[in-house]
Amino acid sequence: MIHAKPYMVVDEELGIGEWPLWHPLEKKVYWLDIQSGSIYRHDPDKKSHERVYQGMRVGGFTIGKEIRI
Repeated sequence: MIHAKPYMVVDEELGIGEWPLWHPLEKKVYWLDIQSGSIYRHDPDKKSHERVYQGMRVGGFTIGKEIRI
C-alpha cells in the first residue's frame, strides 16, 4: 500500500478549479480553472506547477495519445 501525505499544490485563487486528473506516464497531475479557460500541470517531484493552456473556457479534458486544443 502506498501512503501519500497531501500538500498544497497551488496557492492561487481559481474561479472554478476542478477536474484533477493523474497522467500515469508523466507522473503529473492536471486540473483546470473553468472561468479563466486554463489547464494546469503539477510535477510532484519538483513540487512545481505551470499553466499549460489558456484560451476558451474548458469544461473538461482527458489524457490521450495526442492533445489537440
